Order: sequence, then structure tokens, then C-alpha cells
Amino acid sequence: MILGIPKEEYTGFHLIEYDSPEDALGQIEADLVIYLAGADPFEGDRFGRLSLTINGLARPDQLVFQYCFETGLPVGVTLAGGYARQVQDTVDIHYQTVIDEKKYQSHST
Repeated sequence: MILGIPKEEYTGFHLIEYDSPEDALGQIEADLVIYLAGADPFEGDRFGRLSLTINGLARPDQLVFQYCFETGLPVGVTLAGGYARQVQDTVDIHYQTVIDEKKYQSHST
């Protein structure tokens, strides 16, 4: 599992593997998480090499947002990349990140 990405959603390579956001984020003391929600790992990206499906990209977003909101850790989100062959795929990926962030934010208030 690569930060919550099921193996069927992931066909690329990785450098660091974590079982959960707690494993990744629990190793540091932080007052704020800056989360880069990139679209480059998408399987349809012209330059990315990780071959994640759209669903595979959404899972790390959801895990990070859930962890941050459950622990009360503020999170700043940046949207990055996205050179999908179909521009609508990039739009959909970034839109889903915003929707997921709002979903967890509304549950934390």
C-alpha cells in the first residue's frame, strides 16, 4: 500500500512506502500540513510515470484530509500538474480533490 492506494489502482514504482497517513505524518511534529495534490501520477498523463487511475489518485487525498481533520491539524492544499491527454481528466482530478477536502472539512466543524 502506498499511502492508501490499493495495488489494483497502482501500477508504477515508488520510493517510500507507508501503511497510513499516521505512519507518514506521525513521524514529524507539525503545526500545518501543506499537501500537494498533484495530477501528474495519473495513468493518462503525458509526463507522469506512476500510472494511477482517477480513483487511485483520490485515495491519498481522502486519507490525508481525514487524518488532518480528525487530529485537528490544519491543511493547506495546492493543486499541481496535470498534463493528461484529455484535459477533462485533469479538471476532474482537481475537482475531486476540492470536493473531498470540502467533505472532510464539513465533517470537522
